[in-house]
Amino acid sequence: MRAHLRAGRGAGSLIVLLAVSPLVSAEFFVDCDRGEDAADGRTPGSAWRTLDRVNSAGFLPGDRILLHRGTRCEGMLRPLGSGAPDRPILLGAYGSGPLPIIDAGDNQAAIRLFNQDHWHLQEVETIGGNPFGILISGDSGPLYHFRIKDVVVHDVRGSAMNKESGLVVVTPGSAETTFHDVVIDGVTAHTSTQWAGILVGGDDFGGTPASPRSTDVTIRNCTVHDVHGDGIVLYQVDRGLIETSVAYRTGRIPTADVGTPNGIWTWMCDDCTVQYNEGYLTDSPGVDGGVFDIDYGCSNTVVQYNYAHDAAAYCVSIFGAYSTTRNSVIRYNVCAGNARDASKAYQGEIYLLTWGGGRIDGVQIHNNTIHWSPAADGFALNAAGARFSGDLPRRFENNIVYSTTPRLVDLRGDSGFELDHNIYWYGGPGAPLWRVGALTASRLADWRALGFDDASLHTDPLLVDPSHHDAGLPTRAFMPRRDSPAIDAGTTPQQAATRDLLGTPVPFGAAPDIGALEWHPLLRIEPGPIPWRHRAQSRGQRHGGPMLLAFVGTDETGALDASRKQVVFLRSMARQHAAAGLSVLLLADPAQDWDLRDVTVLEDEGGRGSQAFDVRRFPTTFLIDDRGFVRARWEGFTPAYRLDFAVRAVVSATRPTAYSSVPASPRNP
Repeated sequence: MRAHLRAGRGAGSLIVLLAVSPLVSAEFFVDCDRGEDAADGRTPGSAWRTLDRVNSAGFLPGDRILLHRGTRCEGMLRPLGSGAPDRPILLGAYGSGPLPIIDAGDNQAAIRLFNQDHWHLQEVETIGGNPFGILISGDSGPLYHFRIKDVVVHDVRGSAMNKESGLVVVTPGSAETTFHDVVIDGVTAHTSTQWAGILVGGDDFGGTPASPRSTDVTIRNCTVHDVHGDGIVLYQVDRGLIETSVAYRTGRIPTADVGTPNGIWTWMCDDCTVQYNEGYLTDSPGVDGGVFDIDYGCSNTVVQYNYAHDAAAYCVSIFGAYSTTRNSVIRYNVCAGNARDASKAYQGEIYLLTWGGGRIDGVQIHNNTIHWSPAADGFALNAAGARFSGDLPRRFENNIVYSTTPRLVDLRGDSGFELDHNIYWYGGPGAPLWRVGALTASRLADWRALGFDDASLHTDPLLVDPSHHDAGLPTRAFMPRRDSPAIDAGTTPQQAATRDLLGTPVPFGAAPDIGALEWHPLLRIEPGPIPWRHRAQSRGQRHGGPMLLAFVGTDETGALDASRKQVVFLRSMARQHAAAGLSVLLLADPAQDWDLRDVTVLEDEGGRGSQAFDVRRFPTTFLIDDRGFVRARWEGFTPAYRLDFAVRAVVSATRPTAYSSVPASPRNP
């Protein structure tokens, strides 16, 4: 007989050892339509019927709790026990059909883990719960290793009483509780009158930079929408990452009694990165209502490669309160059409503010593309309310500010900001306005005389479509045209990136371009006698939609391992985006075993394909749109998030762009 475990680490927990024997992992099956609680639950034919039966059992490291696809279970699932390193307990699905549903009704949550760790939750759907959909918490700790993957959580009920409520919530129940090694991947969380879409918090019992923090938290590939509070947020986390996710229609709570929300943000975090995300239609009943936010108490935070549009307030903020916010980097973001609510007090595409004795030490804002068209006449860069301290750099450089309002920059007189190598453009009536303290300038020459922007320009940056602000990042709208003054006009920032928003190497030319996208020409694949082209058609390869075309190496190139890793992610892209028409084509040595299932492999006969695409390094991957244009090129191994972000932008394009206006040239990649 195997050992069973009741409860967890908390007060009153009880460990019952039924027999002494080697621990053997087991599978337990649940079918809430046809199961029987009197059965043993060990096979699909003897599945349990109710969540109460699951909750009455105890589970051991390596066990698997599997719900039948298509079944609907009512109540709260609160299984007992913890896994162990390399032997997590898994909650998942079996069979075929739609995800199994846990309908929580008015229970506290649909799934609840308390003082337990080493758990994987995947491939389930939850409905209801008040105030949580999925809750992971405890009153002891630390707690380790959680995975929440490919779940759908929605319709959490009730009125938010605090910010530790919502759809997917990992939050402490005492000052001793922290969480470590948490990954939330592929979660869809929507429709809630509670606070957050996805929240992972550390110790929220004191709220100072010295408080204990959770560590190594990743949120990726997630979608959050129609929530009353924040979209995606990390509280008191060290080494946090939010990437390749989207949050929209957030902040719909009618009053500011609980607080004021944003789309995707961090608070009291150290070494956190927010990248390759999209946020839009974010709102708030009071201040805030922006998309991205480096909130007070953060240090070493990077907000990069994001797209924020149509928010009620700012694109990105940096706040300092009660302590010092240190070393904030905002780079390679596109901010378009934000500040849609004229009543919001915090306005600016880039907004900096301190209060309560707080300070900001170190700000590097570079290579962002800003289309500033607010509902009320505010400043695109608004730092007039921020106090600074320390010796870290304060720079605003290589940015494009394309404005429909004359107000461009507002700084405190003692801010110590350095501004240079920017392009500003206001072409409306009246003169543009720069302001520092009580001094103003209406010409760039006058602004330079005040000590700013010696190498900057006031001119049209000549972008392909600078006023674009639809959902889904367009791959070309914000790129400079071939005659743009932004090309090769930038400087190299102190914390320089090696890639732009779409993965193009920086610099692509003689120097970095100004703005979020490096200019490069579109390559065109013309129909012709290239053998792989015709063979692909004869094998049924689709050409009506976008394509990922990858050239992978062999042992002779020394790149076989990198190529094999790349193929794993290419297969993932094929599965995820097949419904949108994406096809994946691999040119390779067919003698190699590539373990292909969703990818077509063809032989690069005589290297003619590699020569046609000037491939000199393996693997090299191209993203090609449905018109035959190369939208992105990656040399060497490329991680999944970079592929996914570009692919999503291509397959979600909502209107045509004049791609032919950017012809090929000798700057061919």
